[in-house]
Amino acid sequence: MNILSFTGIVVFTASLLEGLYIISNDARSGANRLFLAISLSIAVWLLGASFGYSAGNRDQVVFWVKLCSPGFIFLHAFILHFVSRYTGLLGNRLICLAYIPSFVFLYISVSDHLVFANFYREGRYWIAVPDYFSTAFYCLMANYLSYYAVSLAMLYLNMRKTSSRRVRAQSRIIFFSILATILSYNIEPFLVPLFFGNKTYAISPIFSVIWLTGIWYAMARYRFLRINIDYFQGAILGALNDMVLVADPEKRILIMNKSMSARLNIGASPAGLEDIIVEKEILDRQIGVLAEDETAHILLNFRTSAESTALMRVSLSVFSDKFGDRVGYLFVAHEVSDALAAAKRKKITDRELEVIKLVLAGNGNREIAEALDITLKTVETHITSVFNKLGLKNRIELAGHFLGENQPG
Repeated sequence: MNILSFTGIVVFTASLLEGLYIISNDARSGANRLFLAISLSIAVWLLGASFGYSAGNRDQVVFWVKLCSPGFIFLHAFILHFVSRYTGLLGNRLICLAYIPSFVFLYISVSDHLVFANFYREGRYWIAVPDYFSTAFYCLMANYLSYYAVSLAMLYLNMRKTSSRRVRAQSRIIFFSILATILSYNIEPFLVPLFFGNKTYAISPIFSVIWLTGIWYAMARYRFLRINIDYFQGAILGALNDMVLVADPEKRILIMNKSMSARLNIGASPAGLEDIIVEKEILDRQIGVLAEDETAHILLNFRTSAESTALMRVSLSVFSDKFGDRVGYLFVAHEVSDALAAAKRKKITDRELEVIKLVLAGNGNREIAEALDITLKTVETHITSVFNKLGLKNRIELAGHFLGENQPG
């Protein structure tokens, strides 16, 4: 094993570890899964290159080049897809088309040759000769250079449009990491040979350490692609005994304490707030206007087992990090139960009780009909029946009747 093989194995290991670390933080995130794909592509490329650097003969070099070709061919499409997902630009259908050229280049690489026309030994090292006369070679360069150009453009737009200092810093690091990496990928194997007798040591995969270092710094300094769940568990849940859940800015549920889980009793852990909260639009509006250091008090219906709901008075707060960016939402819930139980004694039916819960949460008749899968006329009939049984005239009196007896302690 020569120094190039040793260095390649070191960077190969770093790539695998970084990819596994990212996916272990949040396997549900599409961006994290794409980052793992990038890390695996780099690892495949480096594995083949590391063995190729110390190969015993030319046939072995060609074998390892073909074996690692999926790594450097698909790497660029994965990076474009990752940047698209990270910035929220370009649609999924459009981005999927970006993988088609990679399959074509992979076929060319396996059946013939794609980048290098020849390999020969010079001392302890193998020399690679770029195929400057191949159309496929220039098509590959045009393909990945255009992908990187689009990626850099999306990152630049993301830096300009976001108000988050943390996201701007992350985008800036990724931008310069990609720029420096693509320059190193091209200068050593394709530009330097033009001035040194058309020969190169083909060490471009080792330059992936630039990308890996940039991402590592973004993770360490700006919490890139990771969520500090320990912070929520230690600082928040440790001090609260009520029904509590914590969600991230994308409304994915990070933590649900035992009290909330036991009350909902819905078996498998829900992935997002839309899985357990009926009034999604009301919640979205409240989150949209919620200011920093402010607590909103709203009524929400939570889905429970047996297709039932539980009306809860929710205290909603927002958490920000040291950069002033929102990193999560805290829900502290108290069930509205006393007056609802009293209503049962006044011959309020189960269906009417479901209607009452939805009315109290601020739903209109049409939203109630959709939530319960009944007609608008049936909703009106239920509401009229409730008013008659309880001796009430309108929704305001209904709210006062039920909520006045259920202030949280």
